[in-house]
Amino acid sequence: MRCVLAKSMFLLWHYLFKRSRCLVNDVRRMNNGVFKTMTGKE
Repeated sequence: MRCVLAKSMFLLWHYLFKRSRCLVNDVRRMNNGVFKTMTGKE
C-alpha cells in the first residue's frame, strides 16, 4: 500500500513540476484571495 501511495505522490509531484508555471499562478491567486479575506479589503 505504501509503495502505491509513494508512486502516486511521485507522479503527482512530477505532474505539478511540469505545470509549475500554472501552479505558481494558482498559488499567487489563492494567496491573494486569502489575504483579501483576512484583511477584509478588495
